[in-house]
Amino acid sequence: MITTILPNTNPTSYIGASHKEDVVTISREEIENASSFNLCDFQCPYVEPAFSEAGAIVDSYKNDTTPFLQQISLVTDTVVFKLFKCENGLDVDLEIDLDDNTYGIYSPPAPASPLRYGFIVDWNLVFNDIDLGHGTYFIKTERILIGIASELRSWHYTLQLFSEIAAGETVLITANQRGTIEGGIDYEGAEWINILRIYGTFGSPAQTLNKTHYANQGRRDKQVKDSISTTYTLETELMPHEVIAPFIYDSMLANDTSIMSYDNFGFLPKYSFFRVVVDEIEEPTYYPRNTNGKFTFKFSDRVKTPVKTNFN
Repeated sequence: MITTILPNTNPTSYIGASHKEDVVTISREEIENASSFNLCDFQCPYVEPAFSEAGAIVDSYKNDTTPFLQQISLVTDTVVFKLFKCENGLDVDLEIDLDDNTYGIYSPPAPASPLRYGFIVDWNLVFNDIDLGHGTYFIKTERILIGIASELRSWHYTLQLFSEIAAGETVLITANQRGTIEGGIDYEGAEWINILRIYGTFGSPAQTLNKTHYANQGRRDKQVKDSISTTYTLETELMPHEVIAPFIYDSMLANDTSIMSYDNFGFLPKYSFFRVVVDEIEEPTYYPRNTNGKFTFKFSDRVKTPVKTNFN
C-alpha cells in the first residue's frame, strides 16, 4: 500500500512564507561591457625591443632603426607619420609629427618613386632627445588614399639602453628590396631596406659536403669538384599575425637578406651579419587559446663557398 500525504489538499490555496532580499541592479550597458572580449585579459600584446647607445653612435649594432613605408595610388594622396610616446606603456604622453629628419630619415614622394611615402625612425635620435628618451612608443600612419581617410597603428616599441643581456635573446633581420611584388608593394625605382628585430635564435649551422667525382680506368676515385654548403636555422618566439605576415610575404622575397645574431650562448660569432637566402619556411606551431605562433625558417649562404675545382 502506498500512502500519499499532501500538506495542502486545496490546489487553490497557497501556504508559504515571504522574505525580502537586497539585490544589485545591472544596466544593459554594464551587461554588454561585461560580455565583450578583451584579448589583453588573456595574453600580453606584442612589443618589439629597440636599442640605442647613450650619446652619438659608436657601434652601429647597438643602435636600431625602424622603417615605415606607405604606398599611395594617386599623386594627390597624402600620408602623415606620427610618433607617440606612452605613459606607463598605455596612455599617450607625447605626439610628434615625423615630417622632417629630426628623428630619422623622411622620404616624401620623389620623381624616382612618386607613389611612396617613407620614414626611417632612428632610435638613437629619439633616445638622446631630452624630451623623449627611453620608454614605450608606437607610430601612427594617417592616410588619405583616393579621398578616403584611414590610419594604421604599429605595435609598440620598447626603447632602451643597449645591453648584451637585454639584446641577447634577439635577432636582427635586414631585407633589401627592389623590384615589384604582385599583390604587395612596388619597390621599382627605389631601394628600400626593411628591418625587424625579433625575439628568437639564429644559427645551428649544418654543413653538407657536395662531391663531383669519377672513377678512372684504374678504378681510382678522382676529384672533379667539391664544395661545402652551410644551412642556418631561424627560430622565432611567439609572434602575432600582424608582425610575421609582412615578414613572410615581403621580407622573405627580398633581393638581399642579412641576419645578425645577438645570442650570448650561440655557436656563431655575435654582431656579424650573415648574408643569406631563404631555402624553406617550415610548418608553424600554433597553440590553443593563443593568437600567436612560432615560426622556423631555413637559410643558406648567399655566396656558395668554399668550392674546390680540379682542371686536369
